[in-house]
Amino acid sequence: MNTNISTEPKKDEANELLKLFNEKKFGELLNKAEGLRLIYPNSLLIFNILGASYFEVGDYKKSLVFFNNLIRNKPNYFEAYYNIGNVYTKIGKLDLALTYYIKSTNLKKDFFEAFNNIGNIYKRKNQKSSAIVNYIKSLKINPDFKRSYHNLAVVLQDYIFNEPIPNIEKYLIRILESETIVRPIAIANSIISYLQLNEDFKKFFYMKDDKYKKIPINKKIKFLSNYKLFTKLLQLCPIPNIKIEEKLREIRKEILLKVSIIENRNDNFELINAISTQCYLNEYIYEISEEEISALKNLEEEIFKKIIINNHSANLEILCLSCFKSLNDLDWIKNIKEIKVLNQVYKYHYQEKLEEEEISKTIKSIAMIKDNISIKVKSQYEENPYPRWNNIGLSFAPKSLKNVIKDINLNIAENSISELSKPEILIAGCGTGQHAITSASKYLNCNITAIDLSKRSLSYAIRKAKHFKYNNIKFLEGDILDLKRLNKKFNIIECVGVLHHMDDPYNGWKCLKDCLRDDGLMYIGLYSELARQNIKLIRNEIKKMDIYPDKKNIINFRNKIIKSNEKKYHDLKNSTDFYSLSALRDLIFHFQEHTFTLDKIEQILKKLNMKFIGFEDTYVLEKFKSFKKSENQIYNLEDWKRFENKNPRIFAGMYQFWCQKI
Repeated sequence: MNTNISTEPKKDEANELLKLFNEKKFGELLNKAEGLRLIYPNSLLIFNILGASYFEVGDYKKSLVFFNNLIRNKPNYFEAYYNIGNVYTKIGKLDLALTYYIKSTNLKKDFFEAFNNIGNIYKRKNQKSSAIVNYIKSLKINPDFKRSYHNLAVVLQDYIFNEPIPNIEKYLIRILESETIVRPIAIANSIISYLQLNEDFKKFFYMKDDKYKKIPINKKIKFLSNYKLFTKLLQLCPIPNIKIEEKLREIRKEILLKVSIIENRNDNFELINAISTQCYLNEYIYEISEEEISALKNLEEEIFKKIIINNHSANLEILCLSCFKSLNDLDWIKNIKEIKVLNQVYKYHYQEKLEEEEISKTIKSIAMIKDNISIKVKSQYEENPYPRWNNIGLSFAPKSLKNVIKDINLNIAENSISELSKPEILIAGCGTGQHAITSASKYLNCNITAIDLSKRSLSYAIRKAKHFKYNNIKFLEGDILDLKRLNKKFNIIECVGVLHHMDDPYNGWKCLKDCLRDDGLMYIGLYSELARQNIKLIRNEIKKMDIYPDKKNIINFRNKIIKSNEKKYHDLKNSTDFYSLSALRDLIFHFQEHTFTLDKIEQILKKLNMKFIGFEDTYVLEKFKSFKKSENQIYNLEDWKRFENKNPRIFAGMYQFWCQKI
């Protein structure tokens, strides 16, 4: 053996190793590094390179050997402990991983990546408070560390605060300010639970009417303006809370009736702007009294006099009016473009509508929609494009199809698809674009075709795709029944929340399968019969009452539900879909709805010659972990049937699963 006195490789040798690592040429790198280890048997660099390289190729046993060698030679080398934590995380030894991550933070107090990974371990152990605390530690050290924001947002999606967590509010605001971390509605209940830990905030929304009415309007506005997290949430998604809605309706009414005495302060404008945006996003689902209707008529006349006849400003009045109705059909709306406090009103009520009208003229159609049910469904989404949205949860970074399959843990029957470098993807029923844009962010080097029945929904989707700079999505108007006219086969087809609204879901599913390549994957979302038993009762009630689903009737029926204490409405009032017009219409007033059982899904898959390869919903999978005894049970529909029977509401958000052509 060469007894070179140097313990580390020469600079050019070290650079070559690092170059091979960065280029992911691990086979060549391992040969080179193992050879150099004979020359430099105590090299810390080589121990590190070999540990990291064996980790990358999946040889975790050898990876641990070299990282432990590194620690023996340099006990205070914090990164080695961190890397061992990564290995133990990978092989599922979470307690050991946690031990090594904590050791790394003891050696390096500002090791924000390690605190983030500690949060991930606690998340996997379902210790969510501890996970949040460690994500906050990571962000305190590095307030711009995007991974911790993404991970924090994931935990918040099914987390209710029972106690304060120091310093969290500014990070919650940062999450809401980002356009791409999470859909705000997904964390709205979590944020509301955090806000309600503040006794003053909670008392305000639960205050009795006689006490509430004694507080001057300007004082109420000032009070709510102090809660920046709340005003931010108001501007991003419908607020899914009855008590808060009741007070928002009251304060909106008081602003209208007392607009002449509202002080012309910035914080007043900010709050009224937030309420205006909230009402726009929920599509003006709040009831309007006769007193308000009369006051609105007077307000419109006052605005017309001020801005058209007298050329005066009417900023507060316009904001107030926008809390009650869309202003896009009013002639003077285009004249408020340069008024700063009305920028948001101008954007939502005029600019975006105009842009979508222009986009609509450019949308190509697959074929004229002829199916009677498809025509009815199209009309619903032309009237109520679903949903209105601002922010979205995008993937942290796009991944190869192989890694996406690995992350979802799919039991694929044909492996050749894993090696595909440029997948062709179909989103069948893309609505207002959230699904298509999310998929575009997930798959590396993908091309997406997105179809929908509704041109209004597609116009919204195209505008948002342009905003987020996704140029690899081709949007088309069309029916799943006409997909063969595309004369194209896809590697992946995703169709969530669509087939159950068709006249014959099996026929629609078959049309999708006919467009799928031989080794292709399909992601399907269908309503569960068991989970929607209560919805079925309410839909039958609506049918018996012969309620036509126009805006007025939907709002009236909704108000009946709000005032009722009947048990059958309880789950509905807790659904986020209850808090916007289009979502509620989609939930209980849809023209067409089928529900499924896992038995029925199994039969259809067999008939289509397709194989179930896994569920995707992480919340459902986490719950199933406590039920299953072996890993393979996650691919066994018989076990899922037993699990659903014990947890009848578990698929309240739909069965969302993958299948493959066989």
